[in-house]
Amino acid sequence: MSQTPISFPPAELTLREQIRVRAEHPETADKVFLMHDERRWSYRRFRDEATRVAHFVLGRLGASDEKRPPHVAMLLENHLELVASLGGCGFAGATLFGINTGLRGEVLAGVVNHSRARLLVVDDKLLPEVERVRAELRTVASENIVTLSELRRCLDTEVGPAEAARPYPDVVVKPETNLMVIYTSGTTGLPKGIINNHFKLCATGVGVSMNTGMHRDDIGYACMPLFHSNSLFVGLMPCFWVGGGMGLRERFSGSRFVPDCFDYGVSMWNYVGEPVHYVLAAIEKEHGGDPERIRREATENPRNRLRFTIGNGRSHVDDGIQDERDAQSLMRVLHEEVIPLFFDRDDPPNAAVEIA
Repeated sequence: MSQTPISFPPAELTLREQIRVRAEHPETADKVFLMHDERRWSYRRFRDEATRVAHFVLGRLGASDEKRPPHVAMLLENHLELVASLGGCGFAGATLFGINTGLRGEVLAGVVNHSRARLLVVDDKLLPEVERVRAELRTVASENIVTLSELRRCLDTEVGPAEAARPYPDVVVKPETNLMVIYTSGTTGLPKGIINNHFKLCATGVGVSMNTGMHRDDIGYACMPLFHSNSLFVGLMPCFWVGGGMGLRERFSGSRFVPDCFDYGVSMWNYVGEPVHYVLAAIEKEHGGDPERIRREATENPRNRLRFTIGNGRSHVDDGIQDERDAQSLMRVLHEEVIPLFFDRDDPPNAAVEIA
């Protein structure tokens, strides 16, 4: 295991440029970046898939201006295509809106309308929830409500296979270009959108990886939703920044946690809330509550690479985790110490906005 950092060439702090340098670097081009069950994407494949999504997005949206902004909304659980959509919007100069998959009815319609999205990508199993409010959606044409399975087909038919070489879209993308809007929980009124530009996502990757000592062989585990800041800022972007990897699970499952960690080679895990209790309960159930069996099959299993977590709720998952980082303290360090090192513009790194 190498703990030396990969020396990537200098590049602008946009997701577009940072994807490019990793896809072209000899140490990461063919290295596995994303894993979901049996699917594996290298950094080069991720670039190619993101570029495909970018061309698809631009083709579907057509000309964009203030009245017809390049806004894409997603109602997705964790899939490789979700990460490709983030990268695709990064290449296209578009803004991705991450919609909570638990929203229903008028709240769901209100958030989609607030986003002013003109393209909506929906998990197949969540399409019925969108159908219930389709008549209330003001900015998304029916043909631009695309399920995940349809997206996979459309990428082939409207853009072409991932293996085919294609140029990056001819658009201007700067560090201050809006990249993703993440919504608050909406405890008072509709959820509010928080703008995150290219710079901020890159800066969190730098800050978290530096503050936690991550390196090229670290592999994260995204079972928390990737439409949420915890998974993006504390999980995906730090792993991406150091040239590491990330294993995906559609949503959290206590029973899948240990098998996924072993299969993906997970070394760090980000979480929010208290899923640790469910993990512990699943481990106890799996091994009949036998402490020695748990230690042998889980904690001291040679496949157990989990070395630290970033979250809250419980101090340690088990003895195999030497370290746990507090997510709130880490984010405070990011905002107070790390981001100001890079941020030399007048606008603040966070901004709650009325997008409509």
